[in-house]
Amino acid sequence: MDHDIHFEDIVKVMKEYGYEIKQPKGGSSRCSFVKPGCMTCSDSLDDLLELAKDAKETWNLGRWERDFAS
Repeated sequence: MDHDIHFEDIVKVMKEYGYEIKQPKGGSSRCSFVKPGCMTCSDSLDDLLELAKDAKETWNLGRWERDFAS
């Protein structure tokens, strides 16, 4: 992974994947990316985008199966 990536770029990609950014009030520098009905967790930036992509694909598959598979 390119270690010169900027946080703003990660936010942009995550929003394209349908995630919302949540930041606690009170000055914490931590944030979470959430998508209703979907969950992923990463301890490093190296894994974050790959895990988010996998979660998005799984979420989309589940939605397709719910809506179209009988």
